[in-house]
Amino acid sequence: MAGKKARGYRAKTRAKITGSKNRPTVTQLLRTYTEGDKVQIVINGTIHKGMPFRRFHGLTGTVLGMQGRAVRVAVKQGSQDCELVVSPIHLKEIHNMSATEAA
Repeated sequence: MAGKKARGYRAKTRAKITGSKNRPTVTQLLRTYTEGDKVQIVINGTIHKGMPFRRFHGLTGTVLGMQGRAVRVAVKQGSQDCELVVSPIHLKEIHNMSATEAA
């Protein structure tokens, strides 16, 4: 008989969280955000510190502020409001284009 299946923090994430060639730059590590910025959660598998849970990969949230070097992000998960503390390496800023910039 086989042993019990492992169900760790990163289970079922082989395709979602890969750490192949995603080496971070210094700019990405030291990035700061202001309150109200829109960010997308894109997990970088090479950096374990400050990594959000796999459920939040790909979601868009609003920055609530900085907490030390980390970023507090408000995310809507179904009908539930969640607040995450995420390292800036796992975030990607979303630039909204206004009507004047698009023309």
